[in-house]
Parts: sequence; C-alpha cells; structure tokens
Amino acid sequence: MSANGVGAAVRGRRALSALVALALVASTGVLVARSGWWPAAASPVGVGVPADYRYDPAHPFRGTPAEDWAEGSAGIVPPPAGPLVGLTSDEVANAYDRVRAMLVTARLDHRSLLGHDAEPALALFATTYRAHARTAVELGVNADAVLTRIAGDQALLPVAPRVTGSMRAEVRPDGLLVVRTDYLFAHAFAYPDPDGVRSPMEVVALVRHKADYLVVVEDADHEQLWQETHSGYAYSVSCEAYAHGYLAPAHSVRGRSAESVTRNPRPLTLRYFDLDRVTEALAGCYE
Repeated sequence: MSANGVGAAVRGRRALSALVALALVASTGVLVARSGWWPAAASPVGVGVPADYRYDPAHPFRGTPAEDWAEGSAGIVPPPAGPLVGLTSDEVANAYDRVRAMLVTARLDHRSLLGHDAEPALALFATTYRAHARTAVELGVNADAVLTRIAGDQALLPVAPRVTGSMRAEVRPDGLLVVRTDYLFAHAFAYPDPDGVRSPMEVVALVRHKADYLVVVEDADHEQLWQETHSGYAYSVSCEAYAHGYLAPAHSVRGRSAESVTRNPRPLTLRYFDLDRVTEALAGCYE
C-alpha cells in the first residue's frame, strides 16, 4: 500500500466505528417499526405454472430461473482483482476473499442457516462492527442484514441453494475501499405432501441481498471489514417469519391450507429473479 493509502486507511478506520454504528442504528430503527406491522406487498401479475408441471423434490428449482444458477458457494465468485488507487492487486484480491468468505458463512453455512449461530459470520467482521451486529441479531431486529436463518419449524430439502450475483471493488473519494455486492439466493424447502405441490413457488423461497462492505487494508495479510449498507427483498416467503428475521416458504403462510396449495398454485413472478431490477423499487416482503 502506498503512503497515501496508509494514511487514508488510518483516517478511515478511526471514523468507521461511529459511521457504521450510526448506519446500523438507522436501519434498525426502520425495522423496529415494521416488526409489529409488516404488510405483504402486492405481487405483480405472475407467469402461470405450466399445466404439465410436476414437483420433484430432487429438482425443486425446475421451472424457475434459479434452475440455471450455480449451486451454493459456486455462485459467489469475485471478479479478477486489479490494482486500485493506493492498493495493489493482492490487497484487492484479499478484500474480495474476505467478503466472499463472509457471504458464504452468513448466507449458506448450515451453522447460520440451521443452527442460527451468528458467531462464525460475525468473527469475519471488525470488532467494533461485530458488537453492534450481534445486538441486532440477538434482538431479532434487522437480523437478515447480517445472516440468513431458516425458521425452526421448517426443513430444507437436501439440495444446494442456487445463487447468482456479483461483487466489485472501488476506492471512494475519501480513500476507503468498498466492495459492492448484489446477490440472489434461492432456498428449497420440504413439503409434507409432494404430490400436492402444483407450483415451485410453494417450496422455493427467494431473497436478495445488496450490500456495501468497507474494507480497511492494514497490510497484505490484515483487513478490517464493516457492512456499511444493506437493502433487498424476499419473495415467495412467509412475511410474518421474515419480519422476525427468519426464512420460511410460501406454503407456511398463516391460513394457507394444503387444499389451497393444490388448488391455487402460486404464479411465478419473474421480476424478482432479475438482478437488473432496482433493488430499492422492490424492497420489502412479497408472499
């Protein structure tokens, strides 16, 4: 790192604690208001499910765009790293690796998904940010910004989630390195009566996480990671569970019976599978 880069990193590190804490508190405040009142947004008209659709638990993503996405961590692939202002290619590559490790741990690791253990993901963050994020998870407020947790009364199918998205690094005008990420994760849930499923959207839950991560590079082997911003949406899920920081499939929505699952198959709304859609325009929860 150049002398200018070191100076920027030191100045940035001193300011980050207050900056990130303020951002986390601000976003948490919004979700506190929502936690007691989280209306499901009205879904746009969807694509009808083909008449010949047959649910196969071994291939639950069939009939959705997620069928063609990469499996699990193979869907989180950093671009080739090049030098940036004040940073070498190796330093940028290390930043990509740290962000990727955090995403895999927070979004795909069974310790987070099924064990609801936030510590493996939190351990990859800077100490100061870690404390604030841990509090958010413990309170169940904005916890989905930190990690994904499957609702305790739901079971995943033994197939890898499908993932698509991208990340890119840039140096901000204040000299801080930011890695901007935007990913879609599709999870497949079990259903007690496979013969009764008439739409993949009864068992496939989709979540989008768009987040910026600040990486303070101290040297070639040491970086400090903070999450600066987070936005996204959930589609074909239980919004009641999502409001409390848990992921559950559409068939678990309160009041949805086995008969309605069979007789009224959910349409497939393609816009939610499209990363080119503006995240903020779709922010929220869509059952």
